[in-house]
Amino acid sequence: MVNTGRSKGCSACRRRKIKCDENQPICKRCQKSGLECDGPKELLFVEGKIIKPRGTPSEPRESTSPPRPQGTEVDYSRRLLSIFAPLQGNKYETYLIYLRQHIMKGAPIDSALQESQLSDIVTARTSTSNGQVFNQAVLSFATIVFGTWHKQTAIVNEGFTMHGKALQQLNQALSDSQRFGGYEVLLAVCTFGMLEFLIPTGPQNYMKHMLGLEKLFELRGTTSFVSPKELHFLACCRYMNVFASLSLGRPSIFARPEWKEVVTRASAHEAALDRELWDILANCTIPITRGDDLVKRWDNTAEMGVQRDILRRRGLASVNALNDWRTRWMSDERTLISEIPSDSLELQYMRGAHGDITPIPFLKVLKFTNDWTAMLLMACDTTLIRVLQMLSCLPLAMPSDQTGLISLHGESSSMVQSGYFRERSNDEFRTAARVAALEICRCLPSRLSQVVTTSSSEPSPIIDWAVTSAWEALGGNGSIEGRWLGGYMKRKLGDEGAVCLLAT
Repeated sequence: MVNTGRSKGCSACRRRKIKCDENQPICKRCQKSGLECDGPKELLFVEGKIIKPRGTPSEPRESTSPPRPQGTEVDYSRRLLSIFAPLQGNKYETYLIYLRQHIMKGAPIDSALQESQLSDIVTARTSTSNGQVFNQAVLSFATIVFGTWHKQTAIVNEGFTMHGKALQQLNQALSDSQRFGGYEVLLAVCTFGMLEFLIPTGPQNYMKHMLGLEKLFELRGTTSFVSPKELHFLACCRYMNVFASLSLGRPSIFARPEWKEVVTRASAHEAALDRELWDILANCTIPITRGDDLVKRWDNTAEMGVQRDILRRRGLASVNALNDWRTRWMSDERTLISEIPSDSLELQYMRGAHGDITPIPFLKVLKFTNDWTAMLLMACDTTLIRVLQMLSCLPLAMPSDQTGLISLHGESSSMVQSGYFRERSNDEFRTAARVAALEICRCLPSRLSQVVTTSSSEPSPIIDWAVTSAWEALGGNGSIEGRWLGGYMKRKLGDEGAVCLLAT
């Protein structure tokens, strides 16, 4: 950005003789006042070289406004497009710039965009040559996101046309034995997956892309991930793969020892406790998958009883591992979590999903020093809910030995091993799942306030799965806690967003 004039303020602020905050594409003062804003003036759009002439269109700076414009969105979109009107030849670059503002910084897609020339990505729109599958995927992604979030139907339609062509290119690459395991193909599948998370085109499509990515990992093998870039990609994809496996009831590839070894190399920069959690979560996918399968096949035979007892032991071991990790993690000096009275956040009462006024089901909410801490706790609680739900669905007839002993939420395994706790009934498993669900509720006000009000915190599938799991464990709208959660999500995401999330 280069300032070429005496004042960069928008016309409305200069007419009112007040200081413009110079936010792009429109200033916050005008946005809050509902005024027409033509944006800051006299900025140069610099692309790879210094441009001296005045009056050249400017590159939009990173916005501090929410990803989804507030207020009159149609008017906002028209003003935004009018500001970018001089860039008609580079409108796709505008979409790509906008996308980069709202995806996770340093993640594989963002890193790939940093390494690429925007002009090269744009030319992929009309290219039919090999080696363009990621460029086509990310360009369609950027176009759909920009058009959807600014309610521009024509742009969305154009994006989906590109999306269809990109999928065809991906299918061609997957059928080519020389290309199917290439890094560009992995990036393209990851890009399609993120599009499905943000703007779903069909039920479970996000999950299908994540499992497809896992299949490509298997075909490549553990020895093929050598370069730092590919190892970083593998580490980032592990989070989403594990949660997709937990959600679909499938064992994760990262529960296998050989893949754990590769991920350990890829995530060497992570804290030891963080790496340990993701190993535990991957391990939990195995008893959850087998437990769900056993319930479907149950016929009350002796053989089934043996399988049930083995699964119950493994499920109890998973719960103990999660609670042991949680105890050590909470006592770690780097885990900074504080409690805030719920009334300080104006959350004492919430309008429920059906319009009724519901009191908040807890007195204090959790405040985190960073997003990652909140995500780890919600990941742990969400997986704990899934394991406890599996255990609560297993037919009764517990073995009489110590394998039926379990520490529920917050109880140490050393006390369990000493025989302090008795065997747990299925109802107690459900109660423990509700406790974990309530902790997720206590995480949400701090986490969602950042996601909704800033563009620095990117949306995450972990939040979606945590909310959906908590709502289900609380009994949905059949309980006070479930009604509060439904009302809170409705307030944060709007009617449509809350319905889509809680209906999954």
